[in-house]
Amino acid sequence: MLITYGSLVSFEPAEGGWPGMDKVVHFIFYLVLTMLILLSLTREWNLNFSSLIFLVVAGTITFGVVIELIQRHIPGRSFEWADILINTVGSLTGYWSYKKWS
Repeated sequence: MLITYGSLVSFEPAEGGWPGMDKVVHFIFYLVLTMLILLSLTREWNLNFSSLIFLVVAGTITFGVVIELIQRHIPGRSFEWADILINTVGSLTGYWSYKKWS
């Protein structure tokens, strides 16, 4: 919900902000989102099969693409291919981190 809200609400970036900080935030959000879903499904629900894991990763990547497409229609927001790329890298890194430490 936090990612959806932050992605769809128009806001003014802080003046003098760190260049590229929004990309870092995108990366971290999608990394954490993917890891939390995978950890929840495999530890709390005891579901651990490769097709489910693939669906989670594909789902978080698709979510990032859909959010970017929706942003095209929200004043103050814009579509960026770079955001899709960073979201995807974050999701894949979340998967990799899950596999490495679970």
